[in-house]
Amino acid sequence: MKLLAAIALTAASSKPIKHIVTAISDESFLSVLPATFHTVSIPCTKRHPIDGTFVPYQASSNIINSRAKPLAKSLEGDDSYKQGSKNEDRPKNPQEEKSHLGLPKRAHAAEPSSALAEHRPDTRSISGKKNAGGFLKTCAPNWVIWELNSAIWAHCRGSGERRGRLFWSRIGLDHMVGNERGQLAYRRNGSFSSTCIDCKRWGTSHLACRCLDGRGDFQATSINLDKCIGNYDGLLCSEYECGAREAPPPKGN
Repeated sequence: MKLLAAIALTAASSKPIKHIVTAISDESFLSVLPATFHTVSIPCTKRHPIDGTFVPYQASSNIINSRAKPLAKSLEGDDSYKQGSKNEDRPKNPQEEKSHLGLPKRAHAAEPSSALAEHRPDTRSISGKKNAGGFLKTCAPNWVIWELNSAIWAHCRGSGERRGRLFWSRIGLDHMVGNERGQLAYRRNGSFSSTCIDCKRWGTSHLACRCLDGRGDFQATSINLDKCIGNYDGLLCSEYECGAREAPPPKGN
């Protein structure tokens, strides 16, 4: 508190600082004042302009701004700081990425040139066969109908290189069987299963169902599949499309 009082007296007095120090020099804590205020030796009797001793806030702000502007301009002119490199947002081509050995980091796996013949339809039979029919001549009599997807499975004999071998083949029936006023009929994209129920194998070659007629009643009807489906190299085919070689049909049908 005495130190603050001494400083206050120094600011308010019209005498030089050295006289004030002499007047109160008996206080031990003021022994540091000559060293502390040595740089300020201007008498308080004369009003000294502030600008000559201290740097005003506005002047210091101008100095800081003058130094900051060149830096800001340099940053604005640096595209890598503001926008990144020109190629930064461009998707990288996997072929351009190289490992430390100079090889591509990623490569597309080579696709098989062709599937095994036993697991895909013959390319000559994909679009169907004209005058298809007679599959029972070269297929085993144990063909089945699977009600869940209205498809037929049959165990049929191959030809050519596959002669003497039997293959399970499956073909959907909706693409070739329709419901015409309660009667099953052979036609393209018939979608009979949407209006027929209880479809099962009947006899040696027939599909039997109960189908809705125009009045909303179910009528018993059947169609001879041997007149609609043929066997071509172990594949079941209609006039419109061919099926595929398959595993044995689901059990319970």
